[in-house]
Amino acid sequence: MKAAMVLGIVSLVSAVLVLVSNARWQFVSMTWRTAIVAVVLGVLAIVVSRLGRARLVAVVGLIYLLAALVQLVELGVGAHWLGGTGSTVSLWLGLGAGLLALGLYGGPEPLSAAARPGRG
Repeated sequence: MKAAMVLGIVSLVSAVLVLVSNARWQFVSMTWRTAIVAVVLGVLAIVVSRLGRARLVAVVGLIYLLAALVQLVELGVGAHWLGGTGSTVSLWLGLGAGLLALGLYGGPEPLSAAARPGRG
């Protein structure tokens, strides 16, 4: 579940970069509302990864995908609910797909003592 934690940290970093005034480091366009979503979901991803619950990681991934869908609909209808752009949709789609894949995969199965290499 370390990969899920890394994806949560990426979400937190993307929100922190909103505060940077140098445009070179603002790789995702965010408002304070989208930054709040990124922080909340990032912390949630970190917490469930620390719990080691693969299904909860998948649920957080689905929430990211839902947030990306809301942002996409917002762009389509011209509303300003969250205030993000296509880059926000792309980030959340990537984080959501990654967490969903990790949650559904669940990680490698531990090897039994008989199946370990070098033991015979």
